[in-house]
Amino acid sequence: MTRWSPMLLDEAELGTMPDLPLPAVLRHADSVIDTRPSSRALYRSWERQHWAADEVELERDAANWSRLPDPVRQRVHKLIVNFLIGEYTGLELLGPILTGCPDEDSLVYVGTQLADESRHTHLVKRIAVDVLGMPADLEASLPEGWSQLSPAQRQLSTLEAELIGRIARPMPDYEDWLRAVTVFHLVTEGILALHAQRTLVGSLRAGGTLPGIRAGFVAMTRDESRHVAFGMQALREGLSHGHEEAITDVLITAMPLAVCVEAEEPMPPEQRAQVVAVAELLRAEAVLRMRQIGMTRAAVARVLRATDRAISHLRAPGAQATTPTQH
Repeated sequence: MTRWSPMLLDEAELGTMPDLPLPAVLRHADSVIDTRPSSRALYRSWERQHWAADEVELERDAANWSRLPDPVRQRVHKLIVNFLIGEYTGLELLGPILTGCPDEDSLVYVGTQLADESRHTHLVKRIAVDVLGMPADLEASLPEGWSQLSPAQRQLSTLEAELIGRIARPMPDYEDWLRAVTVFHLVTEGILALHAQRTLVGSLRAGGTLPGIRAGFVAMTRDESRHVAFGMQALREGLSHGHEEAITDVLITAMPLAVCVEAEEPMPPEQRAQVVAVAELLRAEAVLRMRQIGMTRAAVARVLRATDRAISHLRAPGAQATTPTQH
């Protein structure tokens, strides 16, 4: 195993994370997914890889924040606000997925994911208050943050809440549980959250100006690798039991929204090329995830037809950020 192996992140301590080589961070999730770990194996990894949000040192980050170039500061600020909303939301939405787990090993593992989401929420709140200078009562400011999300982000969040709401009852239907896992673990975490974490870590580069934020988000990326690996294994199991249609239907609805998350309303013409580039990147991630869980070529093609219509809409001159409803 070379020093550039993505598995270098597995045994890293929090203090070494700011200086880990970027390839070790960017490829880690796929390396974990490719091992197809069981829920028990993921639980054991969680015990080994524990870290504390309060141990992330942010003093240097706070001192350097105002010295950052405006474009970098604005980009990091936007990502942190998005993560703040996402982590608060994830805490609420993961509960029904936990209680709906179809077996004991999954139940025990998802309990660790809920603990991770609490830790991530605490860390992102510390960053928002101590580094970005946001008010301490962040929960009261969440509605304003929600209003700043792109139309596609709001639509996707609404879809996610709707699907998870279906299993927030005793003895939820297994197929409904798979639909919730599809949008939560595959789309929101396995594509969007990983992309955003990689973007943030990559934009900060090694060491330097914001070492606390970089260390915290590298640690969060490692946690996310476990979360996504669990979801991929759960969906693989669902496919083996004949539930491909339910999983495919969710992706046909969710992926056209996911690839448009960078599109603002209205979308400035000068941003179109960047928005389309991100959409293409997210599409490629979706293809990888669908192949990792073993979806048939026909099912993948159906999802991509809907996704490509949304990307074509983004390319069109004068197009707005919202996408046509896909069926």
